[in-house]
Amino acid sequence: MKFGDSSTMEKVISQHEEIIDAMSGDDHNRLALAIRAHFDMARVKQYEQRYVIRHGELPAGAEPDRPRRRIGSPVAL
Repeated sequence: MKFGDSSTMEKVISQHEEIIDAMSGDDHNRLALAIRAHFDMARVKQYEQRYVIRHGELPAGAEPDRPRRRIGSPVAL
């Protein structure tokens, strides 16, 4: 695990618990906020850039500049 100190792990575990709890309800805004609190999107972008440097391109289906669907918005099937 990349988090060596217990206080950081406690925070991450707490964030996961909040996400799971929010998933059990129907408040999509609460779920979105919990996920955003957990993921630092700037860090996600850094991981994507490092992946491209190492492997040449993102895996199929990963489109970093594509607008993401908002949680709770309708999905066309």
